[in-house]
Amino acid sequence: MKAYACVYRHPDPPRRDRLRTEQKAERNAMLRKYLNAYDREDCWYDWGDDPSFFVATEVLGSPNRATWGVCRRDVRASLAVGDFVVFFCGRQAGRGHWEYYYVGVGTVGARLSRELIWTDDRYLDYRGFFNILARPVNGVLAQKETIHEFHDDWANRCTAPYVVFDPDRSRFNLTDPVHVASYIRDRDSVEAWRTGDDRVVRIEKLVLPDPPRTRGLRSVNLQVAHPKMNLDSQARRAGGHEKLREELIMLVFG
Repeated sequence: MKAYACVYRHPDPPRRDRLRTEQKAERNAMLRKYLNAYDREDCWYDWGDDPSFFVATEVLGSPNRATWGVCRRDVRASLAVGDFVVFFCGRQAGRGHWEYYYVGVGTVGARLSRELIWTDDRYLDYRGFFNILARPVNGVLAQKETIHEFHDDWANRCTAPYVVFDPDRSRFNLTDPVHVASYIRDRDSVEAWRTGDDRVVRIEKLVLPDPPRTRGLRSVNLQVAHPKMNLDSQARRAGGHEKLREELIMLVFG
């Protein structure tokens, strides 16, 4: 079994990307609703909705039915059914200032190709997700993106499966996720965890490597600020992958 911790970002998008996405939203009611939600102070969606917590909630009724299809090609390629990913949201709070929230645990329920999604009507709902990335046209995949900036390397990203999380074995909190850490570039080398909160302390001990350590959710490399974290050693420390997943799921909601 494999497990990873990954950070997705809720940034202030570049003005050009925002304006181009706003233009598309004039003809797309779902996109307009997403942009309205994204602007709220209590929003923890990814810019691009990948993982697709917004559309999964709007179309399928729960963020636990999210999919993952654009980011972390290497992680998606390595995952098998039953593996899991621990997600944190990095929310931009200013230039060089990020706040981190524990959003939850996604257990892989299916690994789909884009071709299968567009030919098998069991997966009809996913065709309208913002993270679908591509669709077949005359037998060849063509780019299909909604939220700017579009990805020049979309074809390479599509070589990894489109991950569908198992709603019965996944838990995501997009209402009031646990605020675990802060990062201010002029002050911190990596994020500073909120150790006055017992639940935060438990999450930190479950997810981060044993000290001494040179990284947290962040690395000191500003070019690769949020590298994936393999949780194999953390799983051994917790008594196995299943035990680690169970403990982390219990911490999603207070």
